[in-house]
Amino acid sequence: CVCGALQLGTYLALSIGLISAIVACVQWAHGAINDPYQLYQRVLLCILGFVIASIMAPVLVKRHLIRHWKAESIEIWSIDHFRFWFMKLLFDTSPAHLLAGTPLYNVWLRLLGARIGPHAVILSKAPVTTDLYSVGTGSIIRENALTLGYRARNNLIETGEISIGAEAYVGTGSHLDIETIIEDGGQLAHSSTLQQGQIIAAGKRCHGTPAEETTTDFDTVEPLRCSSLRRWPYGGLLASADLLLASIPIVVLFFSSAVLHSSSEAETLN
Repeated sequence: CVCGALQLGTYLALSIGLISAIVACVQWAHGAINDPYQLYQRVLLCILGFVIASIMAPVLVKRHLIRHWKAESIEIWSIDHFRFWFMKLLFDTSPAHLLAGTPLYNVWLRLLGARIGPHAVILSKAPVTTDLYSVGTGSIIRENALTLGYRARNNLIETGEISIGAEAYVGTGSHLDIETIIEDGGQLAHSSTLQQGQIIAAGKRCHGTPAEETTTDFDTVEPLRCSSLRRWPYGGLLASADLLLASIPIVVLFFSSAVLHSSSEAETLN
């Protein structure tokens, strides 16, 4: 079918482009093999370019290919399915998800159309259907919370809204289906599910599968003041550390290959 052919062509095009970029970067970096400082700079610039391209690609593709996500049913193997699949491929492979829990991740989600309030902490991967995703001010979404923003059923991909109000709490390993709402101050316990159409009213707490109301308080950590002067540098330092540390193994690999190559040439001459 047309969708399958487009997917195959996309994989081939991305593979060829990626391999070509890697080869060009390796050749360029190898030109400074005798200068460790310059070699590290070149490797760092190559990685930085790849990271920036991978972060901005979903933003640019979404604006031109999707424009605005809406609640709908997408027929599998249709052109709309290909658009959804391509956007999801770029979104899921973006290194921006390594910044989850920082203000930088919230900024990236806003660029994709999500409505993220100030001081929200999102420690889990956001849904690809970003226009249908909203998180209120001061809310916390813990690690491994599953918020896909879509589901597959009866040969259809169904997309829907996920709305989380202000000062809300979503526990570790929880699952929010499409068309679910947690109102201001609502809490969903760890390893619990909020199924399609379910709503947690303002100030209420729920747990279980499907979620049922309870009186247990799951957000037991007292809030502390955290200024922007502390929050933003943290995200910047985290991103910089990832970038700088990722360059070191590649530089070591370059030098190791150069040493091995020199050793083999010396043995050949002897």
